[in-house]
Amino acid sequence: MGDILGGGGGDQSSSTQVLLSPEQQKLIGLAQPAFENILQNTPELFPTSGIAGTTPLQQAGQQGVLQTAAGPATDSVNQLLQLQAFLSGPGLFPSTNPALQDAIAGAVRPLQDTFSQVTLPGIARGAQAGGASGGSRQGVAEGLAASNLQNLVGDVSARVASTGFGQGLDAATKTLAFGPATTQNAFLPSTAIEAVGGQQQAGQQAFLDEQVNRFSLEQLLPFLIAKDVAGIAFGQPTGATSTSDIPGLSTGQAALGGGTLGAAIGGAPGAGIGALLAAVLA
Repeated sequence: MGDILGGGGGDQSSSTQVLLSPEQQKLIGLAQPAFENILQNTPELFPTSGIAGTTPLQQAGQQGVLQTAAGPATDSVNQLLQLQAFLSGPGLFPSTNPALQDAIAGAVRPLQDTFSQVTLPGIARGAQAGGASGGSRQGVAEGLAASNLQNLVGDVSARVASTGFGQGLDAATKTLAFGPATTQNAFLPSTAIEAVGGQQQAGQQAFLDEQVNRFSLEQLLPFLIAKDVAGIAFGQPTGATSTSDIPGLSTGQAALGGGTLGAAIGGAPGAGIGALLAAVLA
């Protein structure tokens, strides 16, 4: 046993100890309870969600958008597509364009009425007065009048078709140009309602954020203050320092001495807070 404890002496070493000044000790003493408290009472999370939910106005606005998309907006888009298809085909020809047909019929009707009510009766009266009623001369005159009527009807029809188609095309083109904006405007009431709801949600979110921050800060505030106080303490000049020589120890003595020292440190008051302060202020 003596050989184990006495053999193998080590080299001599020295130990320097820095003592805290009275002012430092006072500040550390003030901060220590807060550090011990946060170790014993772990900060809690905010009890509810910190995310604001959708507001009733947001829900109403979103529902309105869906209803508009499924109803008026869909109808408007379908009408624009039908108009575009019509102008690309049937709208180009009077035979398949009811609007042009009505315009042409209204333009040539006075010519036809004049032919049947004035021109033909006049030819008949002239032939009768000349004693050639029903003769070839009357037939030729009526044929020439009918030919002139057809020419007039063709000319008037062409002018009316050209003018009417141009006016209709212009109106339809404007409709197609402004149609998307008109369709989009149908969503304005619902989007305005949803926007107001979004502003309300933003206000609720800001209030929730303030509550979450306050909840956390109330738990951490003593610790944060204590941390600053400890930082002030360790930033001040220290007290006296002492240096002592430690004689060399044998292997056995060092082992026993280390165990004793460990037990002493483990049982020393304030050992845990010292480690904590070192970690916090590192």
